[in-house]
Amino acid sequence: MAEPEFVIFQPLQCPQQAGFLLLGCPQRCLVDAPVVDGIHPAHSTDGIFWWNGLGQFPVFLDAFIQDFELGRNTSLKLRQLRFCPVCHIGAFYQDTTPKSIKQTIGMCYFRGMKFFIDTANLDQIREAEALGVLDGVTTNPSLMAKEGITGDEAVKAHYKAICEIVDGDVSAEVISTEFEGMIAEGQALAALHPNIVVKVPAIADGIRAIRWFTDNGIRTNCTLIFSPGQALLAAKAGASYVSPFVGRIDDISSDGLQLIEKIRVIYDNYDFGTEILAASVRHTMHIIECAEIGADIMTGPLSAIKGLLKHPLTDNGLAQFLADHAKAQG
Repeated sequence: MAEPEFVIFQPLQCPQQAGFLLLGCPQRCLVDAPVVDGIHPAHSTDGIFWWNGLGQFPVFLDAFIQDFELGRNTSLKLRQLRFCPVCHIGAFYQDTTPKSIKQTIGMCYFRGMKFFIDTANLDQIREAEALGVLDGVTTNPSLMAKEGITGDEAVKAHYKAICEIVDGDVSAEVISTEFEGMIAEGQALAALHPNIVVKVPAIADGIRAIRWFTDNGIRTNCTLIFSPGQALLAAKAGASYVSPFVGRIDDISSDGLQLIEKIRVIYDNYDFGTEILAASVRHTMHIIECAEIGADIMTGPLSAIKGLLKHPLTDNGLAQFLADHAKAQG
């Protein structure tokens, strides 16, 4: 493996005092960071670096770095940093590909809510990706069946095809409901592509499997979350994501958004690093309301994502502008 190479990306209009935040590669592979303008960065070998043009560090950054070195959860401090005017700086291997560079740079942006698309349809995934706002994909056995994808090898090939389209996480669900079967399936899925996140149901053996996957470096999405207690157990086991099903709760005359709110409070109380992935999103207001209450990610159909663009005043205004332009041109 090549030695790490530090490359600075300094955006325009980024004030000097804003500083730089580096999210490096997750492995313990980074060497000491270089001195920038005479300022030594605070650093850890795990790949989290911060410094600013004045050499001053927010107090919580010291705790953030210390916690990271001790292997503690750092999600709350990352959320705090998300609201800072942060420049970014990337640590890349010299022999890295353009696609992986893009992924690494993406780690360094604090973009707020992420958009996943919930489908196995490749054309819809390509269309969402072309919009420039897609961060990932979620799938499930029902969505695969809807596209006529059957058989283990065909399903795996389809996951690979999705990963080639999207520079982001792709949730791939296990079929087994027993611990040993989940582990075997999850290992096989995770081996398909680095972007694969193993999707596991919120049942007892699923929680056991999430802990095993976490301890063995495999990321997970705990699905079919319908209560705060399930979300709490999944976070305790180390799930990367939990997927509370907003629409399905609404279907039984309950409040799916209230579940998101409760999970958000619990996770913020205890600095859990698990991200809240609002699932079963049906329409544009679900997306807006999930954003308002702090869901980290929403996953929904392409129609809901594109629906955010729709407004009659936009359509009417554009029509008027074009009409006025044509009239002025004679």
